[in-house]
Amino acid sequence: MTSADKYLATAGNDGAVSMAIWALIIFATVASMAIAERMARARGRSVKGWVWTAAIVGPLSPLALYALGNRPIPVP
Repeated sequence: MTSADKYLATAGNDGAVSMAIWALIIFATVASMAIAERMARARGRSVKGWVWTAAIVGPLSPLALYALGNRPIPVP
């Protein structure tokens, strides 16, 4: 019996736990996309760009939007 077989034999319920963790990561990413979309609209930023950023970075993108604040209005 190889070490991989021994690990799989003693792993027990690890598959269900890892599936729950992946589900939580996916839920957090989708939720951060929705939050980033609303925040980008409210702050006058690119909605498409920030939704893609949220899809890649995850929950850190709403924090970045919060730190950036409103889009500066150029003075003519």
